[in-house]
Amino acid sequence: MVHDFATEKITPFIEEMEENDTFPRPIIDQMGELGLMGIPIAKEYDGSGMDFTSYIIVILNSSIVFIINGGEAGTYLVFAKTNPEKGSRGISAFIVEKDTPGFR
Repeated sequence: MVHDFATEKITPFIEEMEENDTFPRPIIDQMGELGLMGIPIAKEYDGSGMDFTSYIIVILNSSIVFIINGGEAGTYLVFAKTNPEKGSRGISAFIVEKDTPGFR
């Protein structure tokens, strides 16, 4: 589903989006309707209720979708290697507000 959405709705407009440094709000709205904006968020908070493994798979399969729309977000879920020796278990997730000093 994610691959089809990215291929049909985003890929044809990537060059235009990069040239104009924009990401069309209607695409973000469609991503929300498909549940792509709240994958690891619990259903009780209007998320998709999927686990972080599902979220990582979606990011890896469609990373451009989540990177391009960064300017539209007010809150970010940032993943970082905090303990490389532990491999995939050494990745931490941080919730970062757009206006956090030092975050850009």
